[in-house]
Amino acid sequence: DVKSHFPSDMRSSETADLFMVLIMYRLKKNGRAAVIVPDGFLFGADNTKIAIKTKLLRDFNLHTIIRLPGSIFAPYTSIATNILFFDNTSAEGAPEGYSTKKTWFYRLDMPEGYKHFSKTKSMKSEHCDPIREWWNDRKEIIIADGDEKSRCYSVEDLIATDCNFDLCKFPKEDEEILLLQSSCPANSSTFIIAISLAKSLATDWNSGTEIGFLSAFSNMILAFANNICIII
Repeated sequence: DVKSHFPSDMRSSETADLFMVLIMYRLKKNGRAAVIVPDGFLFGADNTKIAIKTKLLRDFNLHTIIRLPGSIFAPYTSIATNILFFDNTSAEGAPEGYSTKKTWFYRLDMPEGYKHFSKTKSMKSEHCDPIREWWNDRKEIIIADGDEKSRCYSVEDLIATDCNFDLCKFPKEDEEILLLQSSCPANSSTFIIAISLAKSLATDWNSGTEIGFLSAFSNMILAFANNICIII
């Protein structure tokens, strides 16, 4: 059993959790990593996930979490993903017992004119420009009450929430309600309520068309991290 090779408090049944533990174990001193994890890792509140995230804050400098649009990997998976950036260093001024002092969260929204990415409207490198611009001039961005696009949280804030990293999340998608009058017998009036929700499609990585997730994000991640581990 693979789990038997991991510390008893980190023996998760989820592969993403085990990969995170392995990456933390193998990342050399002063090494830097960018790891893609599913949403479940961020808000997971079971004892194993809390232990893993607590270790991440104690032993590493988790300085940035990027929330990615939900259609990045569709149709292969509909699970939303995120990029965790952390170093095997201790941040200056970090509280005793922790290597992280603060963690920045940033939400990458869909670009203007897009409801989702698809083969005909694929993701391009320039769609990551908002991250590049924000990265070098970090500011908190609060669009409306309860809608935070970017915010910085202290390690004390994160520990107080039992390591709930599900912050700066995407607003719930509005449902389009279309009222279509149907052709019915006289003196009757029937309306069909159609709930239209955008379906996420993604570029086929093996096709010859531009671009898909990997080509759009690889340059961005390489610009921000060395010794990178990308886990999908």
